[in-house]
Amino acid sequence: MSEAIPEGFPASTSDVQLALSLLATQFPDKLVPIVDKLYRGFWEEGSSKVLTESGFAAVFESELGAEDAKQILDQFNGTEAKAILDGNTQQVFTSGAFGLPWFDCVNAQGEKEGFWGIDRLGRLVDFLQLNASLDKSFRVLL
Repeated sequence: MSEAIPEGFPASTSDVQLALSLLATQFPDKLVPIVDKLYRGFWEEGSSKVLTESGFAAVFESELGAEDAKQILDQFNGTEAKAILDGNTQQVFTSGAFGLPWFDCVNAQGEKEGFWGIDRLGRLVDFLQLNASLDKSFRVLL
């Protein structure tokens, strides 16, 4: 992370959220790499420009190619993207999420529980009855 707070913080994220909502439905396999680049641009490099249309357009194009990026950029201010984001927002409110990271989980018994915060990952692993011995990084979980 950048030592300094990114210039322009807090920045408006409405446009990039709309574009990411549309991206998730049209190119779901590209969501994580694009979010990673946006996160790094903002929090590591301290550039709020990455959250502007011209900034995230460059990131989308680097991952999707010019044609597919244009498809998203031409549609992200439309009704479809707004409906997707509205639906996602409603789902978050309904689940009771109040921060990041938030995980909605369903275990093998069909029980559902939400987990908030990185310090709750140990509880999440237990709830899902995952084998924590498969990866030594699980040793740090509470």
